Amino acid sequence: MPLEAIALFLGHEDPVVTRVYARADTEMKRRVIAEAQAKGVGVEYLEVDKSAIWIGNEDMIKKLCGL
Repeated sequence: MPLEAIALFLGHEDPVVTRVYARADTEMKRRVIAEAQAKGVGVEYLEVDKSAIWIGNEDMIKKLCGL
């Protein structure tokens, strides 16, 4: 997905701001996951919308990811 589209969706005036979020390195990801786990937040706590069009649809997931 184009960075500009993500920036618009997030309400960022400038796509440069969005790059901060879009370019997380491995250490940043590890730190965020560790912080979430320390707070008791994890994917097992997320509710999944079973009616979402991408659930069980690999082609749709690829399309949404721009693949």
